[in-house]
Amino acid sequence: MEYKTMISRSKGEILKKKEWPGIRTYENTVTRIEPNLLIIEIGRLIPFMKGENIKFFPLNMPSIEIGFIHIIGIILEVSYFGNYCELQVDDGTGLLNVMYNTKRHFLGKRKYIEMQNSNNDKKSTSIQKIEDLQPGKHVYLQGFLSLNNYKNTNFKNKSPSENFWCSQPLLFAVKLELISEKEYYKKMYAWFGSAESRYT
Repeated sequence: MEYKTMISRSKGEILKKKEWPGIRTYENTVTRIEPNLLIIEIGRLIPFMKGENIKFFPLNMPSIEIGFIHIIGIILEVSYFGNYCELQVDDGTGLLNVMYNTKRHFLGKRKYIEMQNSNNDKKSTSIQKIEDLQPGKHVYLQGFLSLNNYKNTNFKNKSPSENFWCSQPLLFAVKLELISEKEYYKKMYAWFGSAESRYT
């Protein structure tokens, strides 16, 4: 009987355990953070509806709202859909699908180059080609997390946890930067340090 009570209590403590005890929270206050995440951590975030948008919080920590996230990885696949390209990225801990607006990329590049040209009194408006996104490239991404089927009509009829497990995480990237292998491993070292500080 004592053994069963002990096991039951242990399970209860595990279920109530905060995912990121290293992050300070405040009573009756929602803290919005923009963490460097390992892809494996994304699978443990809890989704919820905020207006018409999907947001996430760490397990048993609803007072923390995940805003922008920062991801690094190696591109495995690239597909194009109109103005968007879909990337599959692997950071060694898991896989993540990423949607990136190539039109925004081109406009951003053009605006930057036109500003440079204006300062230098030049008229060239050539821009870097999106074809640089190829499998095997190291990439640094910033963006918002969502789920790949949250607009499905059945989504709102299920609990957030059910929606999560029947969906796949999807990152809508607003910034994409190709980085060198050296920079990738330098960032990965920092990412693991960030993860360790959250869990301890």
